[in-house]
Amino acid sequence: MRTINDSDILTAKIRVILQRAFIEARNLALARNAEQGYDLADTFEVVPALLDDPDETCVADLERILSAYQRKYPNTAYDYLAILHMNDAAFYECYPPAGECEPALAG
Repeated sequence: MRTINDSDILTAKIRVILQRAFIEARNLALARNAEQGYDLADTFEVVPALLDDPDETCVADLERILSAYQRKYPNTAYDYLAILHMNDAAFYECYPPAGECEPALAG
């Protein structure tokens, strides 16, 4: 089993946050909520570039942009900051690294 460093954990959190943003975008589209969908896209378009060099500056940038979005939509936005601030053990309990969870059963 490989050792997980801080950069790996931050990258994993950003990937989960992006996945949640795609789910939120789909739900906003289904609800025909174009304005919030537009704001969601504006918020997240810069996030993939943060994966290039995840560090404390990256965390500060993420906190700033996610906070602004969540403040604008407090009743409907997913709580992305909760994922970012989740302690590492709890994060990996909720979102195990690839290959360490059982595959979903085909229905």
